[in-house]
Amino acid sequence: MSFLIWNIRGGNKRYKQEELYKFLKAHHIRLAGLIETRVKGNNMHRIANCIAPGWEIPHNYSDASNGRI
Repeated sequence: MSFLIWNIRGGNKRYKQEELYKFLKAHHIRLAGLIETRVKGNNMHRIANCIAPGWEIPHNYSDASNGRI
């Protein structure tokens, strides 16, 4: 199994979403942890679907409205 942990500060930026999507596909990543995304809870599902469509996305927005740990 291939996995990734990426400090992707600025996950709201479309070019970063596209870069991550391509990386996940090219390297057959099956598990990814993203930190410091700066993505707000109301945008999370839309952005997650752009990056990893069909993936299960656990998050901590119920504990921190801006997704921070």
